[in-house]
Amino acid sequence: MQGRSRFLTWANGFIFIIGLFVSNIIEAIEVDPGDFVSAPDGTNLILMYNQFSNFDSFYKDGKKLSGDPGLRTNVNILRLVRFMEVGGVLIDPQVLLPFGRLEGTRYNGNLGGEGGTGDLLLTGGAWLVNEPAKGNYLVLIPYFFLPTGSYDKRSPLNLGENRFKFNLQLGATFAVGTSYQADLLGDVTFYGDNDELGPSEQTLEQEPLYQLGGKMARIINEHWKVSVGLTYTYGGEQTVSGVDLENEKNDWRAEAGVVFNATPRHQVIALYRRDLRVENGFGLDHGLFLRFLYAF
Repeated sequence: MQGRSRFLTWANGFIFIIGLFVSNIIEAIEVDPGDFVSAPDGTNLILMYNQFSNFDSFYKDGKKLSGDPGLRTNVNILRLVRFMEVGGVLIDPQVLLPFGRLEGTRYNGNLGGEGGTGDLLLTGGAWLVNEPAKGNYLVLIPYFFLPTGSYDKRSPLNLGENRFKFNLQLGATFAVGTSYQADLLGDVTFYGDNDELGPSEQTLEQEPLYQLGGKMARIINEHWKVSVGLTYTYGGEQTVSGVDLENEKNDWRAEAGVVFNATPRHQVIALYRRDLRVENGFGLDHGLFLRFLYAF
């Protein structure tokens, strides 16, 4: 009981911090197997993502806090993509709209639940290397996050972040022999300020967040692939009204899943993700990520 009381006292004293960790949970640019593979000029894609996650552990300085906090997320993303060639370079302008629900569970049940839309995301990659015949691709992708999502300064749970963000990602997909496909990525996220954090309208500032990752897929046949991956995130320390929260990330996440190409136009990806190490904030105990794609 003493450990539980210590956690609840800490959480109640800084209830807005829950909201900060929630924003960290859903802000990372997740990459699926084969994401950097191009499509022919003129191709359109409609994608729907469904992400179901349970966060049942809370960490400070790499140590799991006693108590029994919990957070459940059900976040969906509608993504529209258009491939086109401009000046001899293939690009894919796109728009992403997140929506869903966040819910406090276990000892965080008093946080209730909040639904709505996330921040609108505008992006589009430019292929520096585009060799479909060899299975080799290299793409530079800027992401612009606009503060359009649902946000209530009185709520500790918000899908919107009330701030601008910019992410720059470099990604590569390449063939390894005839039966394997590898993905490598690196990116950095820069943050604007949220000047309406909490009921007292404090100012949230955040240092850049860095991410590195790699995946390896085994091609079974023209319809099926199995994939494993590992992602590392570092940085992103936050400051509220000049007070350093000392909550930088230094985290490792693993994943495993399958890719099913039902037809040349229809694809389904299912991934299971779990945090291996968390420095600060909620740890992902179980995450199921589904992606449905239609090309036309």
